[in-house]
Amino acid sequence: MDSLRFLIDFGSTFTKLVVVDLDKENIVGRYQVPSTIQTDITIGLQQLLEAAQKDRGVEPGEKTSMLACSSAAGGLRMITIGLVPALSSEAGIRAALGAGAKVIKSFSYNLNLSDTNEIQKISPDIILLIGGTNGGDREVIIHNAARLSALSCNAPIVVAGNRDATDEIRDIFDGSEKKIVYADNVMPEIGTLSVIKNSRKDFHSFRSGTFP
Repeated sequence: MDSLRFLIDFGSTFTKLVVVDLDKENIVGRYQVPSTIQTDITIGLQQLLEAAQKDRGVEPGEKTSMLACSSAAGGLRMITIGLVPALSSEAGIRAALGAGAKVIKSFSYNLNLSDTNEIQKISPDIILLIGGTNGGDREVIIHNAARLSALSCNAPIVVAGNRDATDEIRDIFDGSEKKIVYADNVMPEIGTLSVIKNSRKDFHSFRSGTFP
């Protein structure tokens, strides 16, 4: 049903789901389960979706039918990885904050061994990989994707950088078990930020398990 929206809140104690019908302007169902933040937060989400399907026979269609937020103390622990601090890294921070995340570390330029060791130690909830305007620098984001592919950290990775590097990045992650979401470039051109769309739609698709 195209009119259904699945509204999710990831809390410290409980993960909640409210299914609403926009056309009928009513609530189809409410569900909650204990949050599974110590293992994989998407486990709790899957339990909610299964409950809604069993109870009402409803399930999400397109990934845009799902909207998520976090009311947990401190929000999502995110790191951003960009090109230069004054441009794409700053755009990434704005995108993360607009989606309710807590940016605990921002990296710029080519990741080195020390950087990847630090990311492994931080063990973030989500990684935002950006860098390069469309048609601009491709080498840095491709280099950083290769570095991330070698990490044992299982944090979902949102790729929202130079679209011209997407094919190479897909090849890098092809066959891996990492959760990857490809979104529009947060800075498609110098001086233009496209963070609202990413933070409200593509940014949260990893929550639903609807990976492209």
